[in-house]
Amino acid sequence: MNEAGNIRLSVHGGVAAAPANDNFVDRQNVNPPSRAGSRRTVAGSTVLATAERFEPYHAGWRNSRNSVWYRFTPQSTGRVTIDTRGSDFDTILAVYSRNSLRHLTEVASNNNTVGLGRQSRVSFRALAGRQYQIAITGYANRGGNLRLNITGGEPVRRSSALDNTAAADRVNGSSAPSQAVDGVSSNAAAQSVSPSAATLPLLQQGKPLRGQAIRMTSQPA
Repeated sequence: MNEAGNIRLSVHGGVAAAPANDNFVDRQNVNPPSRAGSRRTVAGSTVLATAERFEPYHAGWRNSRNSVWYRFTPQSTGRVTIDTRGSDFDTILAVYSRNSLRHLTEVASNNNTVGLGRQSRVSFRALAGRQYQIAITGYANRGGNLRLNITGGEPVRRSSALDNTAAADRVNGSSAPSQAVDGVSSNAAAQSVSPSAATLPLLQQGKPLRGQAIRMTSQPA
C-alpha cells in the first residue's frame, strides 16, 4: 500500500550577508602608514558584494561593478601606491576623488599588473588632507578574499637634527645677533676689555673711538 503525503523540511543556519563596506556610504577607513617606507595592509572580502545605483564601471569594465569600498586620507603630499597583492582572485582596483558616489572623479585604476599576475596596482600623486575613495571588485564580478596594501601618505616628521637644534635653543636661549652702530660693536658679550693705556687719554678728552669695542667696568671704591 502506497501512501502519498507532504513532507516539510526545515534547515536552520546563518544567513549570508554582503560585506560591511559593500555600500559607498559604509566605506571602511584605512589609516596611512606610520612612517616612510612602511606599508599599511587591511584584509577584506568581496564575496556577495553588490553594485549600487550610479556606481561607475571600475577601470572601464562593464561587467565589474560589485565592489567594496575604502577611504584613505594621506597626511603628507607625495607618491602613493595601492595594490591588491595577496588577494586570492582576479581583482580590479579603482581610486576616486570627491565624496559623492554620483559625482566621483577617477584618479587611477587598473586590472592586471605586470609582476602581480591577476592582482592590481595604481600609483598617483596624492595631496595631504584630501580623501580618496578606493573601490575593489573582481573581474566579471567574481568574489574572493582580498588584501589592500598602501604605501605613502605617512605623517611628516621633523629630522632629528632640527629637533636637536630646537631643543638646544630652548635650553640655552637664543643669542641676539651683534649689531654695529657708527662702527662700534653693540655686542658687549663678544668682547670685554678695560681701557688700555693708549685709549684712556682719548676717553678722558671726550674724543669718540671708532671701530673699537670698549666696555667700561666700574672699579670698587
